[in-house]
Amino acid sequence: MEVQKMVQVECLGEEEAFALFSSQVGEDTLNSHPEILRLAKIVAQECEGLPLALITVGRAMAGKRNLHDWQRVEQQLKRNQSISSGEEHVFQLLKLSYDALGDENIKSCFLYCSLFPDEICCDQLVELWIGEGFLGEFDHIHEARNQGASERKKEFVVQQEQVEMIKADQVEKWKEAQRISLWDCSVEELKESPSFLNLETLIVSCKLMSFPSGLFGYLPIIRVLNLSKNFELIELPMEVDRLASLQYLNLSYTQIVKLPNQLEKLSKLRCLILDEMHQLRVLPRQLISKLSSLQMFSIFNSMVAHGDCKVLLKELECLTNLTEISISLKRALPTQALFNSYKLRRIIRRLSLQDCTGMTFVQLSPHVEMLEISACSELRFLKISAEKEGPCDMVHQNLPSQQYFCNLREVEIVLCSRLSNLTWLAHAQNLVSLVVRNCQSLEEVIGEGGGVSEIEQDLVVFSRLKTLHLWSLPELKSICGRPLPFPSLREFDVRFCPSLRKLPFDSHTSTRKNLEKIKGEKEWWDGQVWEDQNSAKNSLSPYFVPVLL
Repeated sequence: MEVQKMVQVECLGEEEAFALFSSQVGEDTLNSHPEILRLAKIVAQECEGLPLALITVGRAMAGKRNLHDWQRVEQQLKRNQSISSGEEHVFQLLKLSYDALGDENIKSCFLYCSLFPDEICCDQLVELWIGEGFLGEFDHIHEARNQGASERKKEFVVQQEQVEMIKADQVEKWKEAQRISLWDCSVEELKESPSFLNLETLIVSCKLMSFPSGLFGYLPIIRVLNLSKNFELIELPMEVDRLASLQYLNLSYTQIVKLPNQLEKLSKLRCLILDEMHQLRVLPRQLISKLSSLQMFSIFNSMVAHGDCKVLLKELECLTNLTEISISLKRALPTQALFNSYKLRRIIRRLSLQDCTGMTFVQLSPHVEMLEISACSELRFLKISAEKEGPCDMVHQNLPSQQYFCNLREVEIVLCSRLSNLTWLAHAQNLVSLVVRNCQSLEEVIGEGGGVSEIEQDLVVFSRLKTLHLWSLPELKSICGRPLPFPSLREFDVRFCPSLRKLPFDSHTSTRKNLEKIKGEKEWWDGQVWEDQNSAKNSLSPYFVPVLL
């Protein structure tokens, strides 16, 4: 973060400080015992008017109605005051919040985030925890994603960021490390491979082209190996089979062409992620089926998935512990094989379909979170799949409509010329992003038929939608036949949709705090028809950003 101007922030006065502290603790807690209020004032004073400390310590004490908890904190702060000062004292104040987490698993979860220099996707973090074994044993990966626990003990973390080159002698000093995380840097060539006998986690996302000779033989207890975004890495060492304890392997965004057969020896591997591997062309036969502990498998937008994946799908069906897959498929035959598999279709998390000529419908599981469909020229509709074993076109009649697509977050549909509407999306109540482009026959997003009466009564359509992009839809006339509140909408982008003359907005849409921009051609915007011409258009016009075509 670059600092352009230093601003001195004054500490709060005693009354202001206690008011801020009290707002974090809560009146119910402060009034739960006469002595707690007195101790709360002492604790607030120990924060010395520092807003961050007042907020952090206050939140740590929220809900603490046991007098002994307050006495312990008061004594701890006074003890720290006598032995520390300056930044160290502030650190001790903030550490109270960490100590208040209580559960060692949650504390370690918090510490684990220090491995990453920037923000990390929550889903990716959970996948790493699964690989680490922090979440314990579970029957289904959905349980792990919801659990929110983490590792068993504190860790020694080595993290490098914004370093051009890491010297070989520096690497030598890491022999006792439990976790190593390297970002955006290069490592000087090592004459010989160090022995990392304590290393459990290795995250390398930099300019790695190859590994020191024999390195994998010196990682006896490693559980997590994340090599994603090493864009110049072209192969995995043959001695990968030496990583007997490995539970998580991520090779996404590398240039690896073929996976080595030795991977089949990784009997404890639970998570294998091969996303965006555009050079990957070979998965050795029977490799995947021999990974008997595999619970999560992802091969999203990778080149190998563009071939005949029927063999891969059969191998996935053999895995008794598999509870989640993400996959991209090209052509109709492997796609139909996926839909015909009761086991596989119900554990799909992310699904991408391309060039499926002859496929007229898509059968979705309620568990799907991301859906991409491209160049499926004969696709006409989508429907929910059975949640019990049976034919793939069977719908579970007892499933409430609100649960049809309850997990669906992202949808992108491109070049599907036969689709006339996307009314099924009304049931995707947690949808966050919708992108639709180049669908020549699409006339409605949420149609007037196909369950509209039920939608109007029971569903709040697009209540969590943040992004809506509609491009090159010449026949599109309606997004929805009635105004929608769009309480979460941030960006609405419309281009080359000349028939769309009435938007499902009203005067209340712009009052939502999230709305940032409405993008489109100026001529299109000026031609819109409004039910409430003055109120709706005037309130939304400040958000309109004309685009140059």
